[in-house]
Amino acid sequence: MKGFSLIRLTIGHYTVYDKRIRYKVMNNECLAEEIKLADGDECELITLLDYKEGSIFEQDKKLIIIKKRKEYITRTLQTPESKLKVKLLTEGKLINEIFKSKESEAQCFRKLITGREEALVEYKKEIELLQEKISITSVQLLMTQKAKIEKKDQCTQSLDTPTAESIYTACIDYHGIWSGHLSFSEGEQLEIYDKSDSFYWKGRSLVSGDEGKIPSSYVYSMLESLQLLEFILSVEEVSLPTLQKIRNDSSSNDEKASLFLETINDDPNTILALRQEKEQHDK
Repeated sequence: MKGFSLIRLTIGHYTVYDKRIRYKVMNNECLAEEIKLADGDECELITLLDYKEGSIFEQDKKLIIIKKRKEYITRTLQTPESKLKVKLLTEGKLINEIFKSKESEAQCFRKLITGREEALVEYKKEIELLQEKISITSVQLLMTQKAKIEKKDQCTQSLDTPTAESIYTACIDYHGIWSGHLSFSEGEQLEIYDKSDSFYWKGRSLVSGDEGKIPSSYVYSMLESLQLLEFILSVEEVSLPTLQKIRNDSSSNDEKASLFLETINDDPNTILALRQEKEQHDK
């Protein structure tokens, strides 16, 4: 530093000063910055003053023009012709505005009436369609109700007047513990109307009127008994020994029929097995 009389050295953001002249250099730089800032403020102030003077002049010029126009309008309006003309123009303008307003209201009212007429026409069409649908639905309901009544009458008639082939007699008592099963007593008259299942038929009691499932081996009919007895006597051999014994008995047919009914009453499974055997034989 002494050899080259170096005052300061700046590397990156760091500056190293000669200790003897550091303060002198710093003070000179600060003064230079302040002088520069002062010169900038002075220029800005001069520019601002020039702008304000020009602006004030323009504003004064505009105010003078507006003032002259106002004075001219005031003088013009002071004349009788001008006053009458202004009055007529004002009233005419007001009447025109009222007429336009009323005309607009009338147009809106016409549009409203037209819209309501169209809506009424549409409502009338919808009402006619609904009335037509109601008429069709009423006819359908009447026809359905009539069909139900006729079907009910047929069912009632068939239930009220059972045929001889559908009347069966209970061999023993039965207490239906399952849902839909019919309970009955020995000797009770039952009407059977469904034999689709060979083990459980559907019927109703002629005593209580209750309906339900009935074990087919627990009931028999006189007509069916005669048919089964005829089957036993007509075939050469029967699978059940007791029935084969009745067939081979030398007594009269009346005695055989009485013995056959006693056998059925004593063992309900006998009539079920005999029905199956007759069905196979018929096939």
